[in-house]
Amino acid sequence: MPKRTLGSGRLGRAGGGRVLLVAGGRDTAVTPGEVACIDDKLRAEGVETQVCVDSAAEHMDVVERNVPFALSWVDALLAGRPLPSCDASGLPACR
Repeated sequence: MPKRTLGSGRLGRAGGGRVLLVAGGRDTAVTPGEVACIDDKLRAEGVETQVCVDSAAEHMDVVERNVPFALSWVDALLAGRPLPSCDASGLPACR
């Protein structure tokens, strides 16, 4: 299967809104390294991001496992409170 690329198109826009990226540490469809590349591209476009790594999550359960955190993140964002923190230590550098 050919490797996907991000291409040259824009993923976001500066000042458009903050983005939460949650990577599954065991995801082989969208690997943590690919999430790191998405994060790099968004940041280069001026988008504010927060990346979390759920080390036990796979592609098919990463969303379900992290809905409670994502809801608390959005709630804090909309209320103007500090955003909750998460672990990003399993995120490798973009390759």
